[in-house]
Amino acid sequence: MLTSETIERRMSIENGYDFGFFSHYVCLAKALAITTGPIIEIGCGWGSTPLIEYMSKGRYVVTADTEKDWLRLFAEGYGVPRHHEFEWIQPKAEGVLAAIEAWEDFASSWANVHPWSVAFIDMAPGEARVPVIKILKGHVKFIVAHDREADEKGGGGNYRWRDLEGLFKYQSIMKRLRPWTAVYSDDEAFPIE
Repeated sequence: MLTSETIERRMSIENGYDFGFFSHYVCLAKALAITTGPIIEIGCGWGSTPLIEYMSKGRYVVTADTEKDWLRLFAEGYGVPRHHEFEWIQPKAEGVLAAIEAWEDFASSWANVHPWSVAFIDMAPGEARVPVIKILKGHVKFIVAHDREADEKGGGGNYRWRDLEGLFKYQSIMKRLRPWTAVYSDDEAFPIE
């Protein structure tokens, strides 16, 4: 139940406005707007796939997810024979470690395929995000990563975001909207606020 206290907390600028699944929208839209090359979306959904499809303007796009139903939902509207490919990631076994390994295999197989303009990172399990970002380093102009505050007090995750500190030349974190979104790059600064 929403109370005035809950509303105040959600709308507090000090805490960042709570945008839930769409908090990355501003950073992702900006990255897409200022680049012209291929895009890789790692984890699809309503908060990213339609935006990427709309803003890609014919650029090559690869979208991957472990949830076949999510992929089917978007592939029917956006998929082949056009410029947008969809790949189903199938872990070899049950569990988080197998899923992380499947995502690492995917990232390794696609990292060198193109000089990627944008990579959007928002897949499950969240623990796969940092290893995948490390694999994509040097192959992507802007890596936009959702749920950046997952490791912070009350964040509810153990994604190991701190393992990326100092790894990239540029790192920006959008804290005005929650969950936080980070943008990593070795090529260009990405001013956010």
